[in-house]
Amino acid sequence: MPGAFYTIISVIMARTARQNSMLSSRIRERRRKRQFRLAVLFFVLVVVLAGALIYFSRLASLSISDVEVTGTKMADAGGIQTLVKNDISGNYLAAFPRKNIFLYPARGIERDILSQFPVVKTVSLSRNPSTVLQVAVDERSPFALWCGTVLDPAAPDDSCLFIDDGGVTFGQAPSFSANTFFEWYGPLATTSPSFTFRGATDFSSLNANLQSFEHAGYAPIRGVVSDGDIRFIMANGAEVLVTEKDFPYDLDKLKSFMTGSVLPSSAKATLDGVDYLDLRFDNKVYSKMKDTGGGLPGNATSSSSLMIPL
Repeated sequence: MPGAFYTIISVIMARTARQNSMLSSRIRERRRKRQFRLAVLFFVLVVVLAGALIYFSRLASLSISDVEVTGTKMADAGGIQTLVKNDISGNYLAAFPRKNIFLYPARGIERDILSQFPVVKTVSLSRNPSTVLQVAVDERSPFALWCGTVLDPAAPDDSCLFIDDGGVTFGQAPSFSANTFFEWYGPLATTSPSFTFRGATDFSSLNANLQSFEHAGYAPIRGVVSDGDIRFIMANGAEVLVTEKDFPYDLDKLKSFMTGSVLPSSAKATLDGVDYLDLRFDNKVYSKMKDTGGGLPGNATSSSSLMIPL
């Protein structure tokens, strides 16, 4: 009797398992069909949406029709316009036009202009009510000249570059008939987008020294920077050598030296007749006078040194 009972139970369980298996198979099959239909629907929607986006992105009303450049004085406006048009030509993924007003590469355009036109300091892109892309540039202002790593008397007159107030070089300077800009000489540092002379902070400090020297009553036209020293050169060729880090101290030495009687009175303001004054060594001033062929001015010797009590 118990054996028959267990047999019946086993048969019932096996039948139930077969029914559940068949039911599960039908459910899985329905699920697979539903997932396939959803996948096909999703693919169709993606294709339709992509087609619509491509279509609308190519509408003339949403495409840049022209490029206008404003704010140029030294930079080539035509060259900037050509650069921008090249940057917005072609397509993204061979489908979406780069000249679309919502898709054009604004940052890339700004980067390319700053890289290829060092005279440009800042770039601003905007779109007027129509489809014209406006490129407004702010140019660097000439502050001084950089004329070489070292002073070369044989260098041509037009070998200088303009420098802005941050020390950035940005364009070839013409030959000036007068000392229109102060001339700096020294090594350049490679930076982006151009070369800089000393960097903004160091250049500001260098010009502060120059201004102090000018306020003391002197009018140098050139400055040669080398290994921490500055060689200021006057229009008459006289030179004053100082150190950058001790410039205030060197300037005080110069003032004390010029109030003395070593130099003739005619040379105290203009340094006429002076070959050089070297202020770089502690409290000493080394001087040398020019030999004009008719004897040295006053009672000055051809070269001398003086202890300055500071």
